[in-house]
Amino acid sequence: RKHSKLSELSLPGIDINVGLNITQNKEALYLRLLKKFKDGEKDFEHKFNQAYASNDLKTMERLAHTLKGVAANMGAKNVQYEAQKLEVLCQNFNLTEINEQFRLTLIALTSVLSGLEQLDNLE
Repeated sequence: RKHSKLSELSLPGIDINVGLNITQNKEALYLRLLKKFKDGEKDFEHKFNQAYASNDLKTMERLAHTLKGVAANMGAKNVQYEAQKLEVLCQNFNLTEINEQFRLTLIALTSVLSGLEQLDNLE
């Protein structure tokens, strides 16, 4: 089913009001941000796993930091929260807890990304 408006979508894990507030209620701009997030963060798991496999904590920290920031800008508070915890663990070289936090971050991210698939149905 085609939707013509953002408000008609149900986007799990995203507070649309936060995103619209950040974009000063510019729906087209917010939609571009959401699509950019969907396209840009779908590889997060793969990139983070690559960095983890090579013990590249700096890259892991940067990936978590970027995810946290873009999630904040679009109102994905749970992704922002989990990514922030992941970033701190990377900063503290806490490898024992990184795996579990990475898993929790992925759960939040996967939920948001699957909801964003609806953007393909906007007219």
